[in-house]
Amino acid sequence: MRAKQNNRIIESLEPTQKGTRKKKPSKSLKNWMPELNELAGKAKKLHGSAEHPAIYSPAFSLVKASIEFAQLSASDSADLDHLYKSLRKVERALRKSNMVLNREEY
Repeated sequence: MRAKQNNRIIESLEPTQKGTRKKKPSKSLKNWMPELNELAGKAKKLHGSAEHPAIYSPAFSLVKASIEFAQLSASDSADLDHLYKSLRKVERALRKSNMVLNREEY
């Protein structure tokens, strides 16, 4: 899976001209940043409060952290350290959401 994810799958064992491997023509990637920035702007307005259900606050934090992670992933300058840090924020928000749901009384 690592090889597939990093485009290292060899499709043919036949030699190519001048001993180089054939590369797939690169597709231009869609720029998702405008959509992600729009979502981030909308997500900034999401806030929980005492009069709302307890799940609102951690759920909204999860949305914001997930959008931030997606923005970093889609950016040209994304580095692994920042991605891991952002992913940890997503995981924390998910754990908080899980904790609130586990405390919920039915």
